[in-house]
Amino acid sequence: MAEARNKTFCILGCGNLGTAILENLINPSSNEADSLLFAKFVACVRSERSEQALKERFSKNLQRLTVSRGDNVKALQEAHVVVLGADPSDIEAVLTAPNVRDALANKLLISVVAGWTRQKLETTLYGSETTASNQDGRAWVLRTLPNIAGLVAQSLTAIEISEPALPDEHVQLAEAIFQRVGKTIRIDPKLMNANTALAGSTPAFFAVICDALIDAGVAVGVPRAMAQTTIYQAMQGTASLLQSGIHPGILKDQGTSPEGCTIAGLMVMEENAVRGHVGRALREAVTVARLMETETHPTYERGSPERRKLEEALKKLRSQLPVQATSKSEDQVLPSEHATTFTNYPLASKEQVSAAIESALKAKKSWEETPFVDRAAIFQKAAELVTTKYRYELIAATMLGQGKNAWQGEIDAAAELADFFRLNCNFAAELLERQPTRGTNGMWSRMDYRPLEGFVYAVSPFNFTALGGSLISGPALMGNVVLWKPSQYNIYASTLVYKILLEAGLPPDVIQFVPGDAQQITDTVLAHRDFAGLNFIGSSDVFRTIYARIGQGIGNKTYREFPRVVGETSGKNFHLIHSSADIPSAVNHTIRGAYEYQGQKCSATSRVYVPESRANEFLTKLKAGIKEITVGNPDKDFEAFVGPVIHRRSFDKIKSVIDAANKDPGLKLIAGGTYDESVGFYVHPTAYQATSPEHKLFNDEIFGPVLVVHVYPDGDWSKILKSVDQNGGGLALTGAVFAENRAVIREAENALRYSAGNFYINCKTTAALIGQQSFGGARASGTNDKAGSSDILRRFTSPRMIKEEFFPQTTFKYPSNH
Repeated sequence: MAEARNKTFCILGCGNLGTAILENLINPSSNEADSLLFAKFVACVRSERSEQALKERFSKNLQRLTVSRGDNVKALQEAHVVVLGADPSDIEAVLTAPNVRDALANKLLISVVAGWTRQKLETTLYGSETTASNQDGRAWVLRTLPNIAGLVAQSLTAIEISEPALPDEHVQLAEAIFQRVGKTIRIDPKLMNANTALAGSTPAFFAVICDALIDAGVAVGVPRAMAQTTIYQAMQGTASLLQSGIHPGILKDQGTSPEGCTIAGLMVMEENAVRGHVGRALREAVTVARLMETETHPTYERGSPERRKLEEALKKLRSQLPVQATSKSEDQVLPSEHATTFTNYPLASKEQVSAAIESALKAKKSWEETPFVDRAAIFQKAAELVTTKYRYELIAATMLGQGKNAWQGEIDAAAELADFFRLNCNFAAELLERQPTRGTNGMWSRMDYRPLEGFVYAVSPFNFTALGGSLISGPALMGNVVLWKPSQYNIYASTLVYKILLEAGLPPDVIQFVPGDAQQITDTVLAHRDFAGLNFIGSSDVFRTIYARIGQGIGNKTYREFPRVVGETSGKNFHLIHSSADIPSAVNHTIRGAYEYQGQKCSATSRVYVPESRANEFLTKLKAGIKEITVGNPDKDFEAFVGPVIHRRSFDKIKSVIDAANKDPGLKLIAGGTYDESVGFYVHPTAYQATSPEHKLFNDEIFGPVLVVHVYPDGDWSKILKSVDQNGGGLALTGAVFAENRAVIREAENALRYSAGNFYINCKTTAALIGQQSFGGARASGTNDKAGSSDILRRFTSPRMIKEEFFPQTTFKYPSNH
């Protein structure tokens, strides 16, 4: 320990917890002043705002503290001990940055990041786990887990003891560091996930309980400030009593008396299963902690096992081209090589469509009577097949057929598809749990979530393999039968999804897989009396047409019931940059949002508004970033960021937009503006600067890698908010504001309340994660039923309220009749 006092301590990512650690190390309490652990300190931050805040907070310590922004490598080279405290989502980028690995050689790297195991950190840094034989030249990685109470030096930090064992002096030094912010325990790796919830999540649980008690106190007349003081002291006193050795059960008994107020309140808690719900909350937190460890996306870095497996799958699939040939069909070519036929799209006849509907309806009774747990088990098994047996085959099919690179293929065809299958089970269970609360004694009410009486028509788009799985799994889980028409341009991947469901145990007729002419299939469906619901993802124009025809069918009394209509459609999505924004971050978000998967996401960023005072910085970095984007064949140029657009029609449309824009005096080319169809349908990432925010590029959906930027005077902030809202072609899917000023963020959030169904703050428009951000837009972007939540599943049920009475009615007269 004495050795460390002459060394430098670095904290990589200095948020609230990192700041607390730094505070207690650089300014120890009086009884620790004679035992300073380090001579110098370095805090690495990402934003200018964080840099300034730390310099102000530690203004008296700047002789010993360096606040570093934008030069992590130099900070790591100078340090002897490093605490990794960056956001979990940033860890991969931080550790794989150039020269970071070399700068960490033979140093102690202490991680405080939830969800990142020692093995995962080592593999990210070095491509493999550390063993006794390869430790030389590597960092000594130590996984720890403090909690938020470290802000007041009351944390309990778990220190993982794993193999290969670290030198004891490293573990002792870590204990000394974290004892400055509370207490420490050494634990086995298998207990880290449980401890993540037990120590890391419970402060938030206690805060919710305190908040509820304070509100209840206010409800019975106690002033809020007094209620807060009372509850906080009661919580602290209770903790002291429990820490003194009193068992919780004994403490509870000591605080109650017969027929007293405390036991009355406790009985209400027991009647409402508070104990069980708290336990369930903890178990759920542990489950998510485990998922954070195990459900990470493979990185597909050069030399990684997952890259090797995917390359093998791609090679095998290429050797079989064309796949899935049928007699009556249309060819689908490779978007990356339009001279090569990838597969064929079968064309179901009108008679085959009608037969599929009848087969589904025959299977309906048996399927809806199948217990929910058995239906859910099928989709849970399908999720496992997606992430294991079929993972690389699905990704390969998505890369070749839809032109995605490995990263986009992974997050779509493996991760998101599995998430939809798994989480739709959770959302369905959540919906089924919604039952009436206790009513009058002597009667019982319950809700029966019936499936719709007919069949559901699911229409999936080309751009996400996962969306076909989403559109069919939600209705089917609720007991519906489904007719699924996949896009012609992801037919092979969709066929694999259907094959997986059948292998998982789905009865063959429950979901009817019907590829074919969209007009002919839709005509047959909308003419059928048993059409009960539409689950659609595609363009706004097509959705409007189908919606209008359904309305006509309703008017003509074609259908037994009013069909449920769910649609998620087009977007003209914005990034609004304020002068207080972190510009480098905003540029990176914009490049990802606009150009990942060639801008072929309904949520893709296509219009940007930049303040005049920051325009030069933004546009310079945007142009430089676009210049670095690589364009290539997804499987042959494995590391390419951008691939081809989906087909000839899309290419020709985008080409015409670029040709017109290149001649438009109201536009200035920033980058790109070119295309190449010699081999595949390639459009180079393109950006224009528009003089007017009313230009047609701010309203026309392009569905390709074309971005338009408008520079506005800083003083016109409120005016530009109105322009953002009024433009966008009547669409309102996603949008984002980038700002550090909280008042500005509040103003934008309020002014743009109806401009986007998914609104992001300092985050790109393509950032929705299933189970975290449900998804859907309003205005002409769809019905906003929020995929990735229980809301959309409710649309495919027809609830029946059942009331039962347990006492006889002795008279028909009411009191007023006497």
